[in-house]
Amino acid sequence: MVKIEILGPGCVNCRRAEANAREAVAMTGVDARVVMVTDYRAILRYGVVRNPGLAIDGTLVSAGRVPSADDIAIWLTQDPAPGAGQPAARADESSSASTAPAGGTLSGRDPA
Repeated sequence: MVKIEILGPGCVNCRRAEANAREAVAMTGVDARVVMVTDYRAILRYGVVRNPGLAIDGTLVSAGRVPSADDIAIWLTQDPAPGAGQPAARADESSSASTAPAGGTLSGRDPA
């Protein structure tokens, strides 16, 4: 059974994401359980800072927007990505730090 987690405080957008997830499950016929996660520590473990977030089998697939039922249906029927089932690593847990190149920024724009 696939586990779909809606990550957020239960706001209007979180409820819309939950409804879209349930619609996607009905559209695809995938055996899935939709769960609302409102615990902030659990949400932060996924690295979500803007809600709603949506995770499928422990892999964050969306954050900061309400995904459509069609988007969720596609995610449900895709092969799992490498590392599926693992929560997103927090910035302080990643094995390599991102640093700006000398004299520049990460975006490649001139800092001036």
